Amino acid sequence: MKKYWKILLVIFIILIIPIFNIYQYISSPPSLVGTSDSGTWKAEYYLEKGNTYWDGKLTRLTKTPVLVSELNLYEAGNRESYGPYPNAQKKYYDFKTLGDKPSRGTEYKVEVKWGDNKGKHEEIFLLKEDKKTLTIKDLISFN
Repeated sequence: MKKYWKILLVIFIILIIPIFNIYQYISSPPSLVGTSDSGTWKAEYYLEKGNTYWDGKLTRLTKTPVLVSELNLYEAGNRESYGPYPNAQKKYYDFKTLGDKPSRGTEYKVEVKWGDNKGKHEEIFLLKEDKKTLTIKDLISFN
C-alpha cells in the first residue's frame, strides 16, 4: 500500500508543474508588439517578469546609427511623449516604464522621429496583441 501512495505522489508532483504553467499561460495578459513599415523599429509593451508594472521598449532593428529626437505613444488617441534620447548608439529606448495593463479594445500606436546619415524620418505604427505560444519548455520550467 505504501508503494501505491509513493507512485501516486510522484505522478502528482510530475503533473502539478505543467498544470500550474498552463494556468499561468492562460491567465497572463498578452503583450503588445508592433514593427515599423520600414523594418527599422520594433516596439513592445509587456509585463515585466516577476513585476506588477508594464514596460515599453523600442528596439532598433538596423545597425545604422540613429539619433531619436522624439518618441510618442498614443493610447486611444492620447499622446504621451518621450525623449529626446541623446545617445545615437542605443540599441533600444525605454518608454512607458511602470505603466498600467493595456485596456482591451484600445488602440495603441507608436510614433518615432529620428535622423540618420540619409536625413530625418518619421514612422507611426500600431501595437497589436502578441499571439502567445506554449512550448514544451514552458510546460516543464519552474517560473
